[in-house]
Amino acid sequence: MRNFCQSYIFNIIVFLIFFSILVLIKIKHYNYNITSLIGFSDEVNRLNPNYIERNSIIFKNSGYDGQFFYLTSKFLFSSEITELPILDSFKVRFRRIGYPLVTGPILNLIGFQHYTVVSLIILTCLHFYSSYLLKLLCKNNLYLIHFYSPFVIISNLLLLADTILVSLFIITISLSKKIEITRGFKISSIFIITLISICLTKETGIFLLVILFISDKYRTKNFLLYFLPLIIFVMFYLYVGQLNKISISINPLEFTDLIDYPLFGFIKSFSYIDLKNSRDIAKTFGNLILVSLLFSIILQIINNRLDISNRLILSYFIITILLAEVGYWLNYENIARFFTLTTPIVILNKSYSVKYRTFLYFVFILLSLFFVIIKIFWGRGLEFYLSN
Repeated sequence: MRNFCQSYIFNIIVFLIFFSILVLIKIKHYNYNITSLIGFSDEVNRLNPNYIERNSIIFKNSGYDGQFFYLTSKFLFSSEITELPILDSFKVRFRRIGYPLVTGPILNLIGFQHYTVVSLIILTCLHFYSSYLLKLLCKNNLYLIHFYSPFVIISNLLLLADTILVSLFIITISLSKKIEITRGFKISSIFIITLISICLTKETGIFLLVILFISDKYRTKNFLLYFLPLIIFVMFYLYVGQLNKISISINPLEFTDLIDYPLFGFIKSFSYIDLKNSRDIAKTFGNLILVSLLFSIILQIINNRLDISNRLILSYFIITILLAEVGYWLNYENIARFFTLTTPIVILNKSYSVKYRTFLYFVFILLSLFFVIIKIFWGRGLEFYLSN
């Protein structure tokens, strides 16, 4: 146990140094202003003038999803804000309040000018804790593949909720193992709160709840532990539906706007490639690695004996990635994040069965990590200005 703790602390130090270097490389294009990680767009800044802190980096021609978590968090916890934020698609974004509920209370005390630092600390600490639990669950060093996951790195650099969802999922699996051994009010309450958090973090959380229920050997006895989070999510879902009637959305989206025929999004992305542009060619190479990773997951279902819950969860991610429309494939970070949750699932499957075949998956994960590092080092800044 002592050797494990020493080894884990060593990996934490290595990760912190490595991740800090990547953060510095990302923000150096913007005079080392760390608010550049939030990804504020010019349009969001103009439509939400009371939300954005002074001297924040605003991108002239782009933006990223991290800005919507910031806006939601500030609406929920800042006493200065009274009007609803104007988001790209209010009913989609505002239902994902799990992440803002974690950051908001702290920022309410110390100020939203510290949003980026607080978010990075929370995301990183959750990742460390869930990786530690994954180590205990798999009882080998395969957890390091998740610990240094390129998809976790991408998500954290963009201040997104994917790492929180994955961390909560691992925590829930760990709690479910404890509930099998001992039942009590305290651990049951923590389990319910964690499941509620999963559902409120991203829509994928509902599917994860169903999978966890199916895989629970005592699901009949534990029915209420799963039913209560579902009821709370449905009530919140309906509440946001009512709020949506009085909100303003920049680009309201429906489910059909986000999907296409299987792999059509990937195929269509080739029509946007400029063969004279080395960055376009590199981006396509990154997408090819991800498609290879996708097929390695398909092979896992074909070549391994899996129970129904593992087949369902891997199939869910396969279908989600296959149906992703071209917009996802045009941005490497967007499509890569789809794979974040597959890593701990594959690691656990491999740990439970020595014969489980994962070689190709781990090879493509390693290639993805190299690609992400090169992409960040090779990256260049975008046009920006400072908010007033």
